[in-house]
Amino acid sequence: MKTTDHDYKQLWDEVVGRLSPAGVSLLFFIITIYSTVITIISRLTIEDSSVRNNYNLYDMVNLMGNVLIFQIILTAIFIIKPIAYRLQKLQIVILVVYMFKFGLESYVLVLMFYDYTLMSNVYGYAVISSIALGFIVLIFTLIYCSYRISKGHLREGGEGFHKLHRNSPLLLFPLFSGALIVVVGIILCKVQSGYVDYTFFLFLGFLMMIQYICFASIAEIIIVAYCKIEYPSFTVQPIKSRLNIKNFKIR
Repeated sequence: MKTTDHDYKQLWDEVVGRLSPAGVSLLFFIITIYSTVITIISRLTIEDSSVRNNYNLYDMVNLMGNVLIFQIILTAIFIIKPIAYRLQKLQIVILVVYMFKFGLESYVLVLMFYDYTLMSNVYGYAVISSIALGFIVLIFTLIYCSYRISKGHLREGGEGFHKLHRNSPLLLFPLFSGALIVVVGIILCKVQSGYVDYTFFLFLGFLMMIQYICFASIAEIIIVAYCKIEYPSFTVQPIKSRLNIKNFKIR
């Protein structure tokens, strides 16, 4: 079904607020700080004797360092306000990449903090399942957002994306699936060896929460990126510091 900028009017508050060029620059800065912390922890941990001889981990940490340098340069460029507004379409696309990286890079700490040999059994399958579920959450969220757009929820007077009921599948699906991964992993560990590293599963649950929040947010960012690229009315001008939906003009 062909859509127009009328169908996305409720996104305007996000476009001039949290996902404005200035807002995205702030997100770049926050994500880069987080990536720097993760990379430093990984670099310090790789020197530990238990993982020192694992060349795969060394290569991974070196790659993280190289990517971080490029990320810092990009972040520094888009901190400059005129550049952020002039290249806001490119900026919002880069944010999608940043969010993917933000959601996934913490999993490297699992390899650092836990015995690498464990990654071949139940613990490894739990990590793989958690990451795979994150991508399912992303696809599920995109489908859900597309459905709400088709029903007109983003038009003026619509409910938007965020009026979710307590029993919304968008909330229940990742919660139930993530809990299932943890519970099944614990049971399998008990059956196979009689020992469960509960701190591992607690840490995994924390990483899943970060990933699923990031990946659920990516769906909305992708739609905002589409609107910025497709509709000139979604291009934000740095004339006024505060705008609201009343300033939205359909062209």
